[in-house]
Amino acid sequence: MATPWKHPNGTFYVRERVPSDLVSIAKDREVRIQVDGEMKKVRLGQTIKLSLETKEPSIAKER
Repeated sequence: MATPWKHPNGTFYVRERVPSDLVSIAKDREVRIQVDGEMKKVRLGQTIKLSLETKEPSIAKER
């Protein structure tokens, strides 16, 4: 499971690597992921990067 990291602007993000055998299949596709009740679109590549929409460490860890 990915752990949140803090961007220099103070917002927490999550970044996860896409398995190498799926990169060629998934590259440039979009998936929807629910964050705090709101659906977010994420473009797939070698990694997935998504804002957790919070600056609070405890909330970021929960999401």
